[in-house]
Amino acid sequence: MRSGRIIDDALNLSGQRHYVNDSFREGLDVLVQALGDCKLASTAGRLSLQRQMTGYLANRFAIERYLQEHPALQREPVESPTFVLGMPRTGTTLMVNLLSQDPAVRTLRKWEANFPVPPAKAGELATDPRCIAANEERRAELAAGKLKANIHFEWYDEPTECVYLMAQDFKSTSWDALLPLPAYSEFLLSCDARPMYQWHRRVLQHLQENNRGRWTLKAPGHALFARALLDVYPDARLIWMHRDPREAVASLASLIAGVHRRFAPEPDHEWIRNFYPRQLAEHVNRMLKVERDHPHRVFHVMFDHVDTDAVGAMEKLYADMGIQLTPCMRALLVDWSTTHPRHQHGRHDYDLDRFGISPARIETLFADYTDRLRQLRLH
Repeated sequence: MRSGRIIDDALNLSGQRHYVNDSFREGLDVLVQALGDCKLASTAGRLSLQRQMTGYLANRFAIERYLQEHPALQREPVESPTFVLGMPRTGTTLMVNLLSQDPAVRTLRKWEANFPVPPAKAGELATDPRCIAANEERRAELAAGKLKANIHFEWYDEPTECVYLMAQDFKSTSWDALLPLPAYSEFLLSCDARPMYQWHRRVLQHLQENNRGRWTLKAPGHALFARALLDVYPDARLIWMHRDPREAVASLASLIAGVHRRFAPEPDHEWIRNFYPRQLAEHVNRMLKVERDHPHRVFHVMFDHVDTDAVGAMEKLYADMGIQLTPCMRALLVDWSTTHPRHQHGRHDYDLDRFGISPARIETLFADYTDRLRQLRLH
């Protein structure tokens, strides 16, 4: 597998003859090399990842072409976006779904992350034919038991993660979750993420052509790059989701093991045990520094609070952010919470012992974060 072949295939798939911006190239080269070095991947797994790389890059090239054809879109502002972030498995999906009940909010829908060109027509974010077709396929997958819906589940008309936009620049935690790719994982922790967020903003400018609103987005991995995010979006607000790190690490370890099985005969428990506690610690330790430097940009939500009292958690968050929670919005939150009960697709069982992760190591890695959690709980 070569980067050049993937680029050529993506250009052909998108109908483009050349690309405008090559900020994706560094991450793509590292990812291709890391996959070549991965001995765990099955032949089918390698082919699947190659198709994914080509598909994400083809989407990027198609967006570039659309923006070239509609240059006024690149002058449109993306004002005061809100980003939900934190460690993975801390309730970011639940939070963005609650926030999306606000009619003024604009979220990234799962279908438009996969099929971004052309942007949806006005008022058709949930009724675009691409969305309807994707949801029909999802219903069939769910009925056939092909999805781990008890771990993470999204309909195509629901909010999804920014990782699918970040993946188009090949700086995304979605890539290193698929297989043990040490060189790529280390690259991700040290790369300059500003070009990725500049691309991210261009995609939002593209998608909001006919459907505007107050962008409210989510990806746990934003926590790794929050300083770069604020460089590109200086008026952004960051909603930081908090959870006991022992639970978050155990839950993510279980999720990653399941993902490995899609691309390899067996998950690499040693890699999961060694790498992911450190990666999650980077999520929170970097955010502690960002909060110190930008305290008025960061708003806190406890997983336990939103999990047991979603409406109460939203009331507190809106008060903290200075947004009025109208009676209409409150009714929408109550309705959504009632129709989307916790564990509706089954429970997700996990624990640290299954992966041999020492609680003492968690305590050491997350010492500063644990102190901050105690302070937040006192308030």
